[in-house]
Amino acid sequence: AEVPALVLGSSDLDSYLWMERLTRDPDPAVRAATARAMAQAGDDRLTSLLKKLKDEDRDPTVRQVAQYYWKP
Repeated sequence: AEVPALVLGSSDLDSYLWMERLTRDPDPAVRAATARAMAQAGDDRLTSLLKKLKDEDRDPTVRQVAQYYWKP
């Protein structure tokens, strides 16, 4: 679950595209880590992805983590 932080820390990658992909990872721990990383990144482009995890993720823990970090 270190991948989201690594993606956001790299200037060579498009963080939005990678975060979008990670929000669809089959592992709930990866999606929860992605929610946390997106919230801490302070990138307004990631707000819609965090909202989607908060509202629509199939795992209740992921939704709870995203809700915790949600700041509209």
